[in-house]
Parts: sequence; C-alpha cells; structure tokens
Amino acid sequence: MSQPPANPNAAIGKAVVDYINSGAKSDAALWDAHYDPGFSSVEQDGTTHTGRDKVQEKHDWWNGAHTVHSVKAEGPYLGHSGFSAIIQIDVEAKDGSFPRMTMQEIATYTVETGKVVREEFMMPPMG
Repeated sequence: MSQPPANPNAAIGKAVVDYINSGAKSDAALWDAHYDPGFSSVEQDGTTHTGRDKVQEKHDWWNGAHTVHSVKAEGPYLGHSGFSAIIQIDVEAKDGSFPRMTMQEIATYTVETGKVVREEFMMPPMG
C-alpha cells in the first residue's frame, strides 16, 4: 500500500505553531515569511481586518490593552485548505476590566499558493 502524498500545509502549519511557541512579541517576521500581504484576520464576533496594516492596528490595540504573560500553541491540525491550531493565552486586561486568566481559542488558517490568506479565531462561549 502506498503512502498518501504529503500535505502541502504541513510545513507552513508547523512554522506558524513553532513561531507562536517561540514567544516572539511581533508577528512581522511570521507575516513576511508565510502570509499573503492582503490576508484577513477574523475575530470570533466576525470583525474582520484585511491587509497587513489593518491587522497590525488590531495587534497594536490588543498589546496596548492587555498584558500577555504567555502564549502556547498545539498543532498543526492539517486539512485540505489549510490548518488549525489550539492556542492558550495567559492574559489580563491592563485596565482591570478582567482579571488574569487563561483563554483558549482555535485558530484556523486558510492557505492558498503556499501563503496564509485568512486566519480566523474561534472561542468557546463566555459567561
């Protein structure tokens, strides 16, 4: 019995998960290497940021409003059109609006022609 062909999303998925686990404070190097410049980032509530500049604005807001103590990713979980990862974030709001907690989300990445074109973050219901 022959082996199935290697999933083309395996290498990029591993690179993204490894990068998340590296503790890097900026995603610029990740985006340079593995993302299409016009990629979209979609939050759980449907808010969509398209293009690197808009996604950077979202990151700047997040980092300004939160203290992130650690981030860990598990995966990648491979699919035909991309991959997913489970991400745990130890975080607290700088303004005290919520205490330090561990958030868990599933991030799904759509890959076209070897680059991430969309990332979407899914979270369990809160409250």
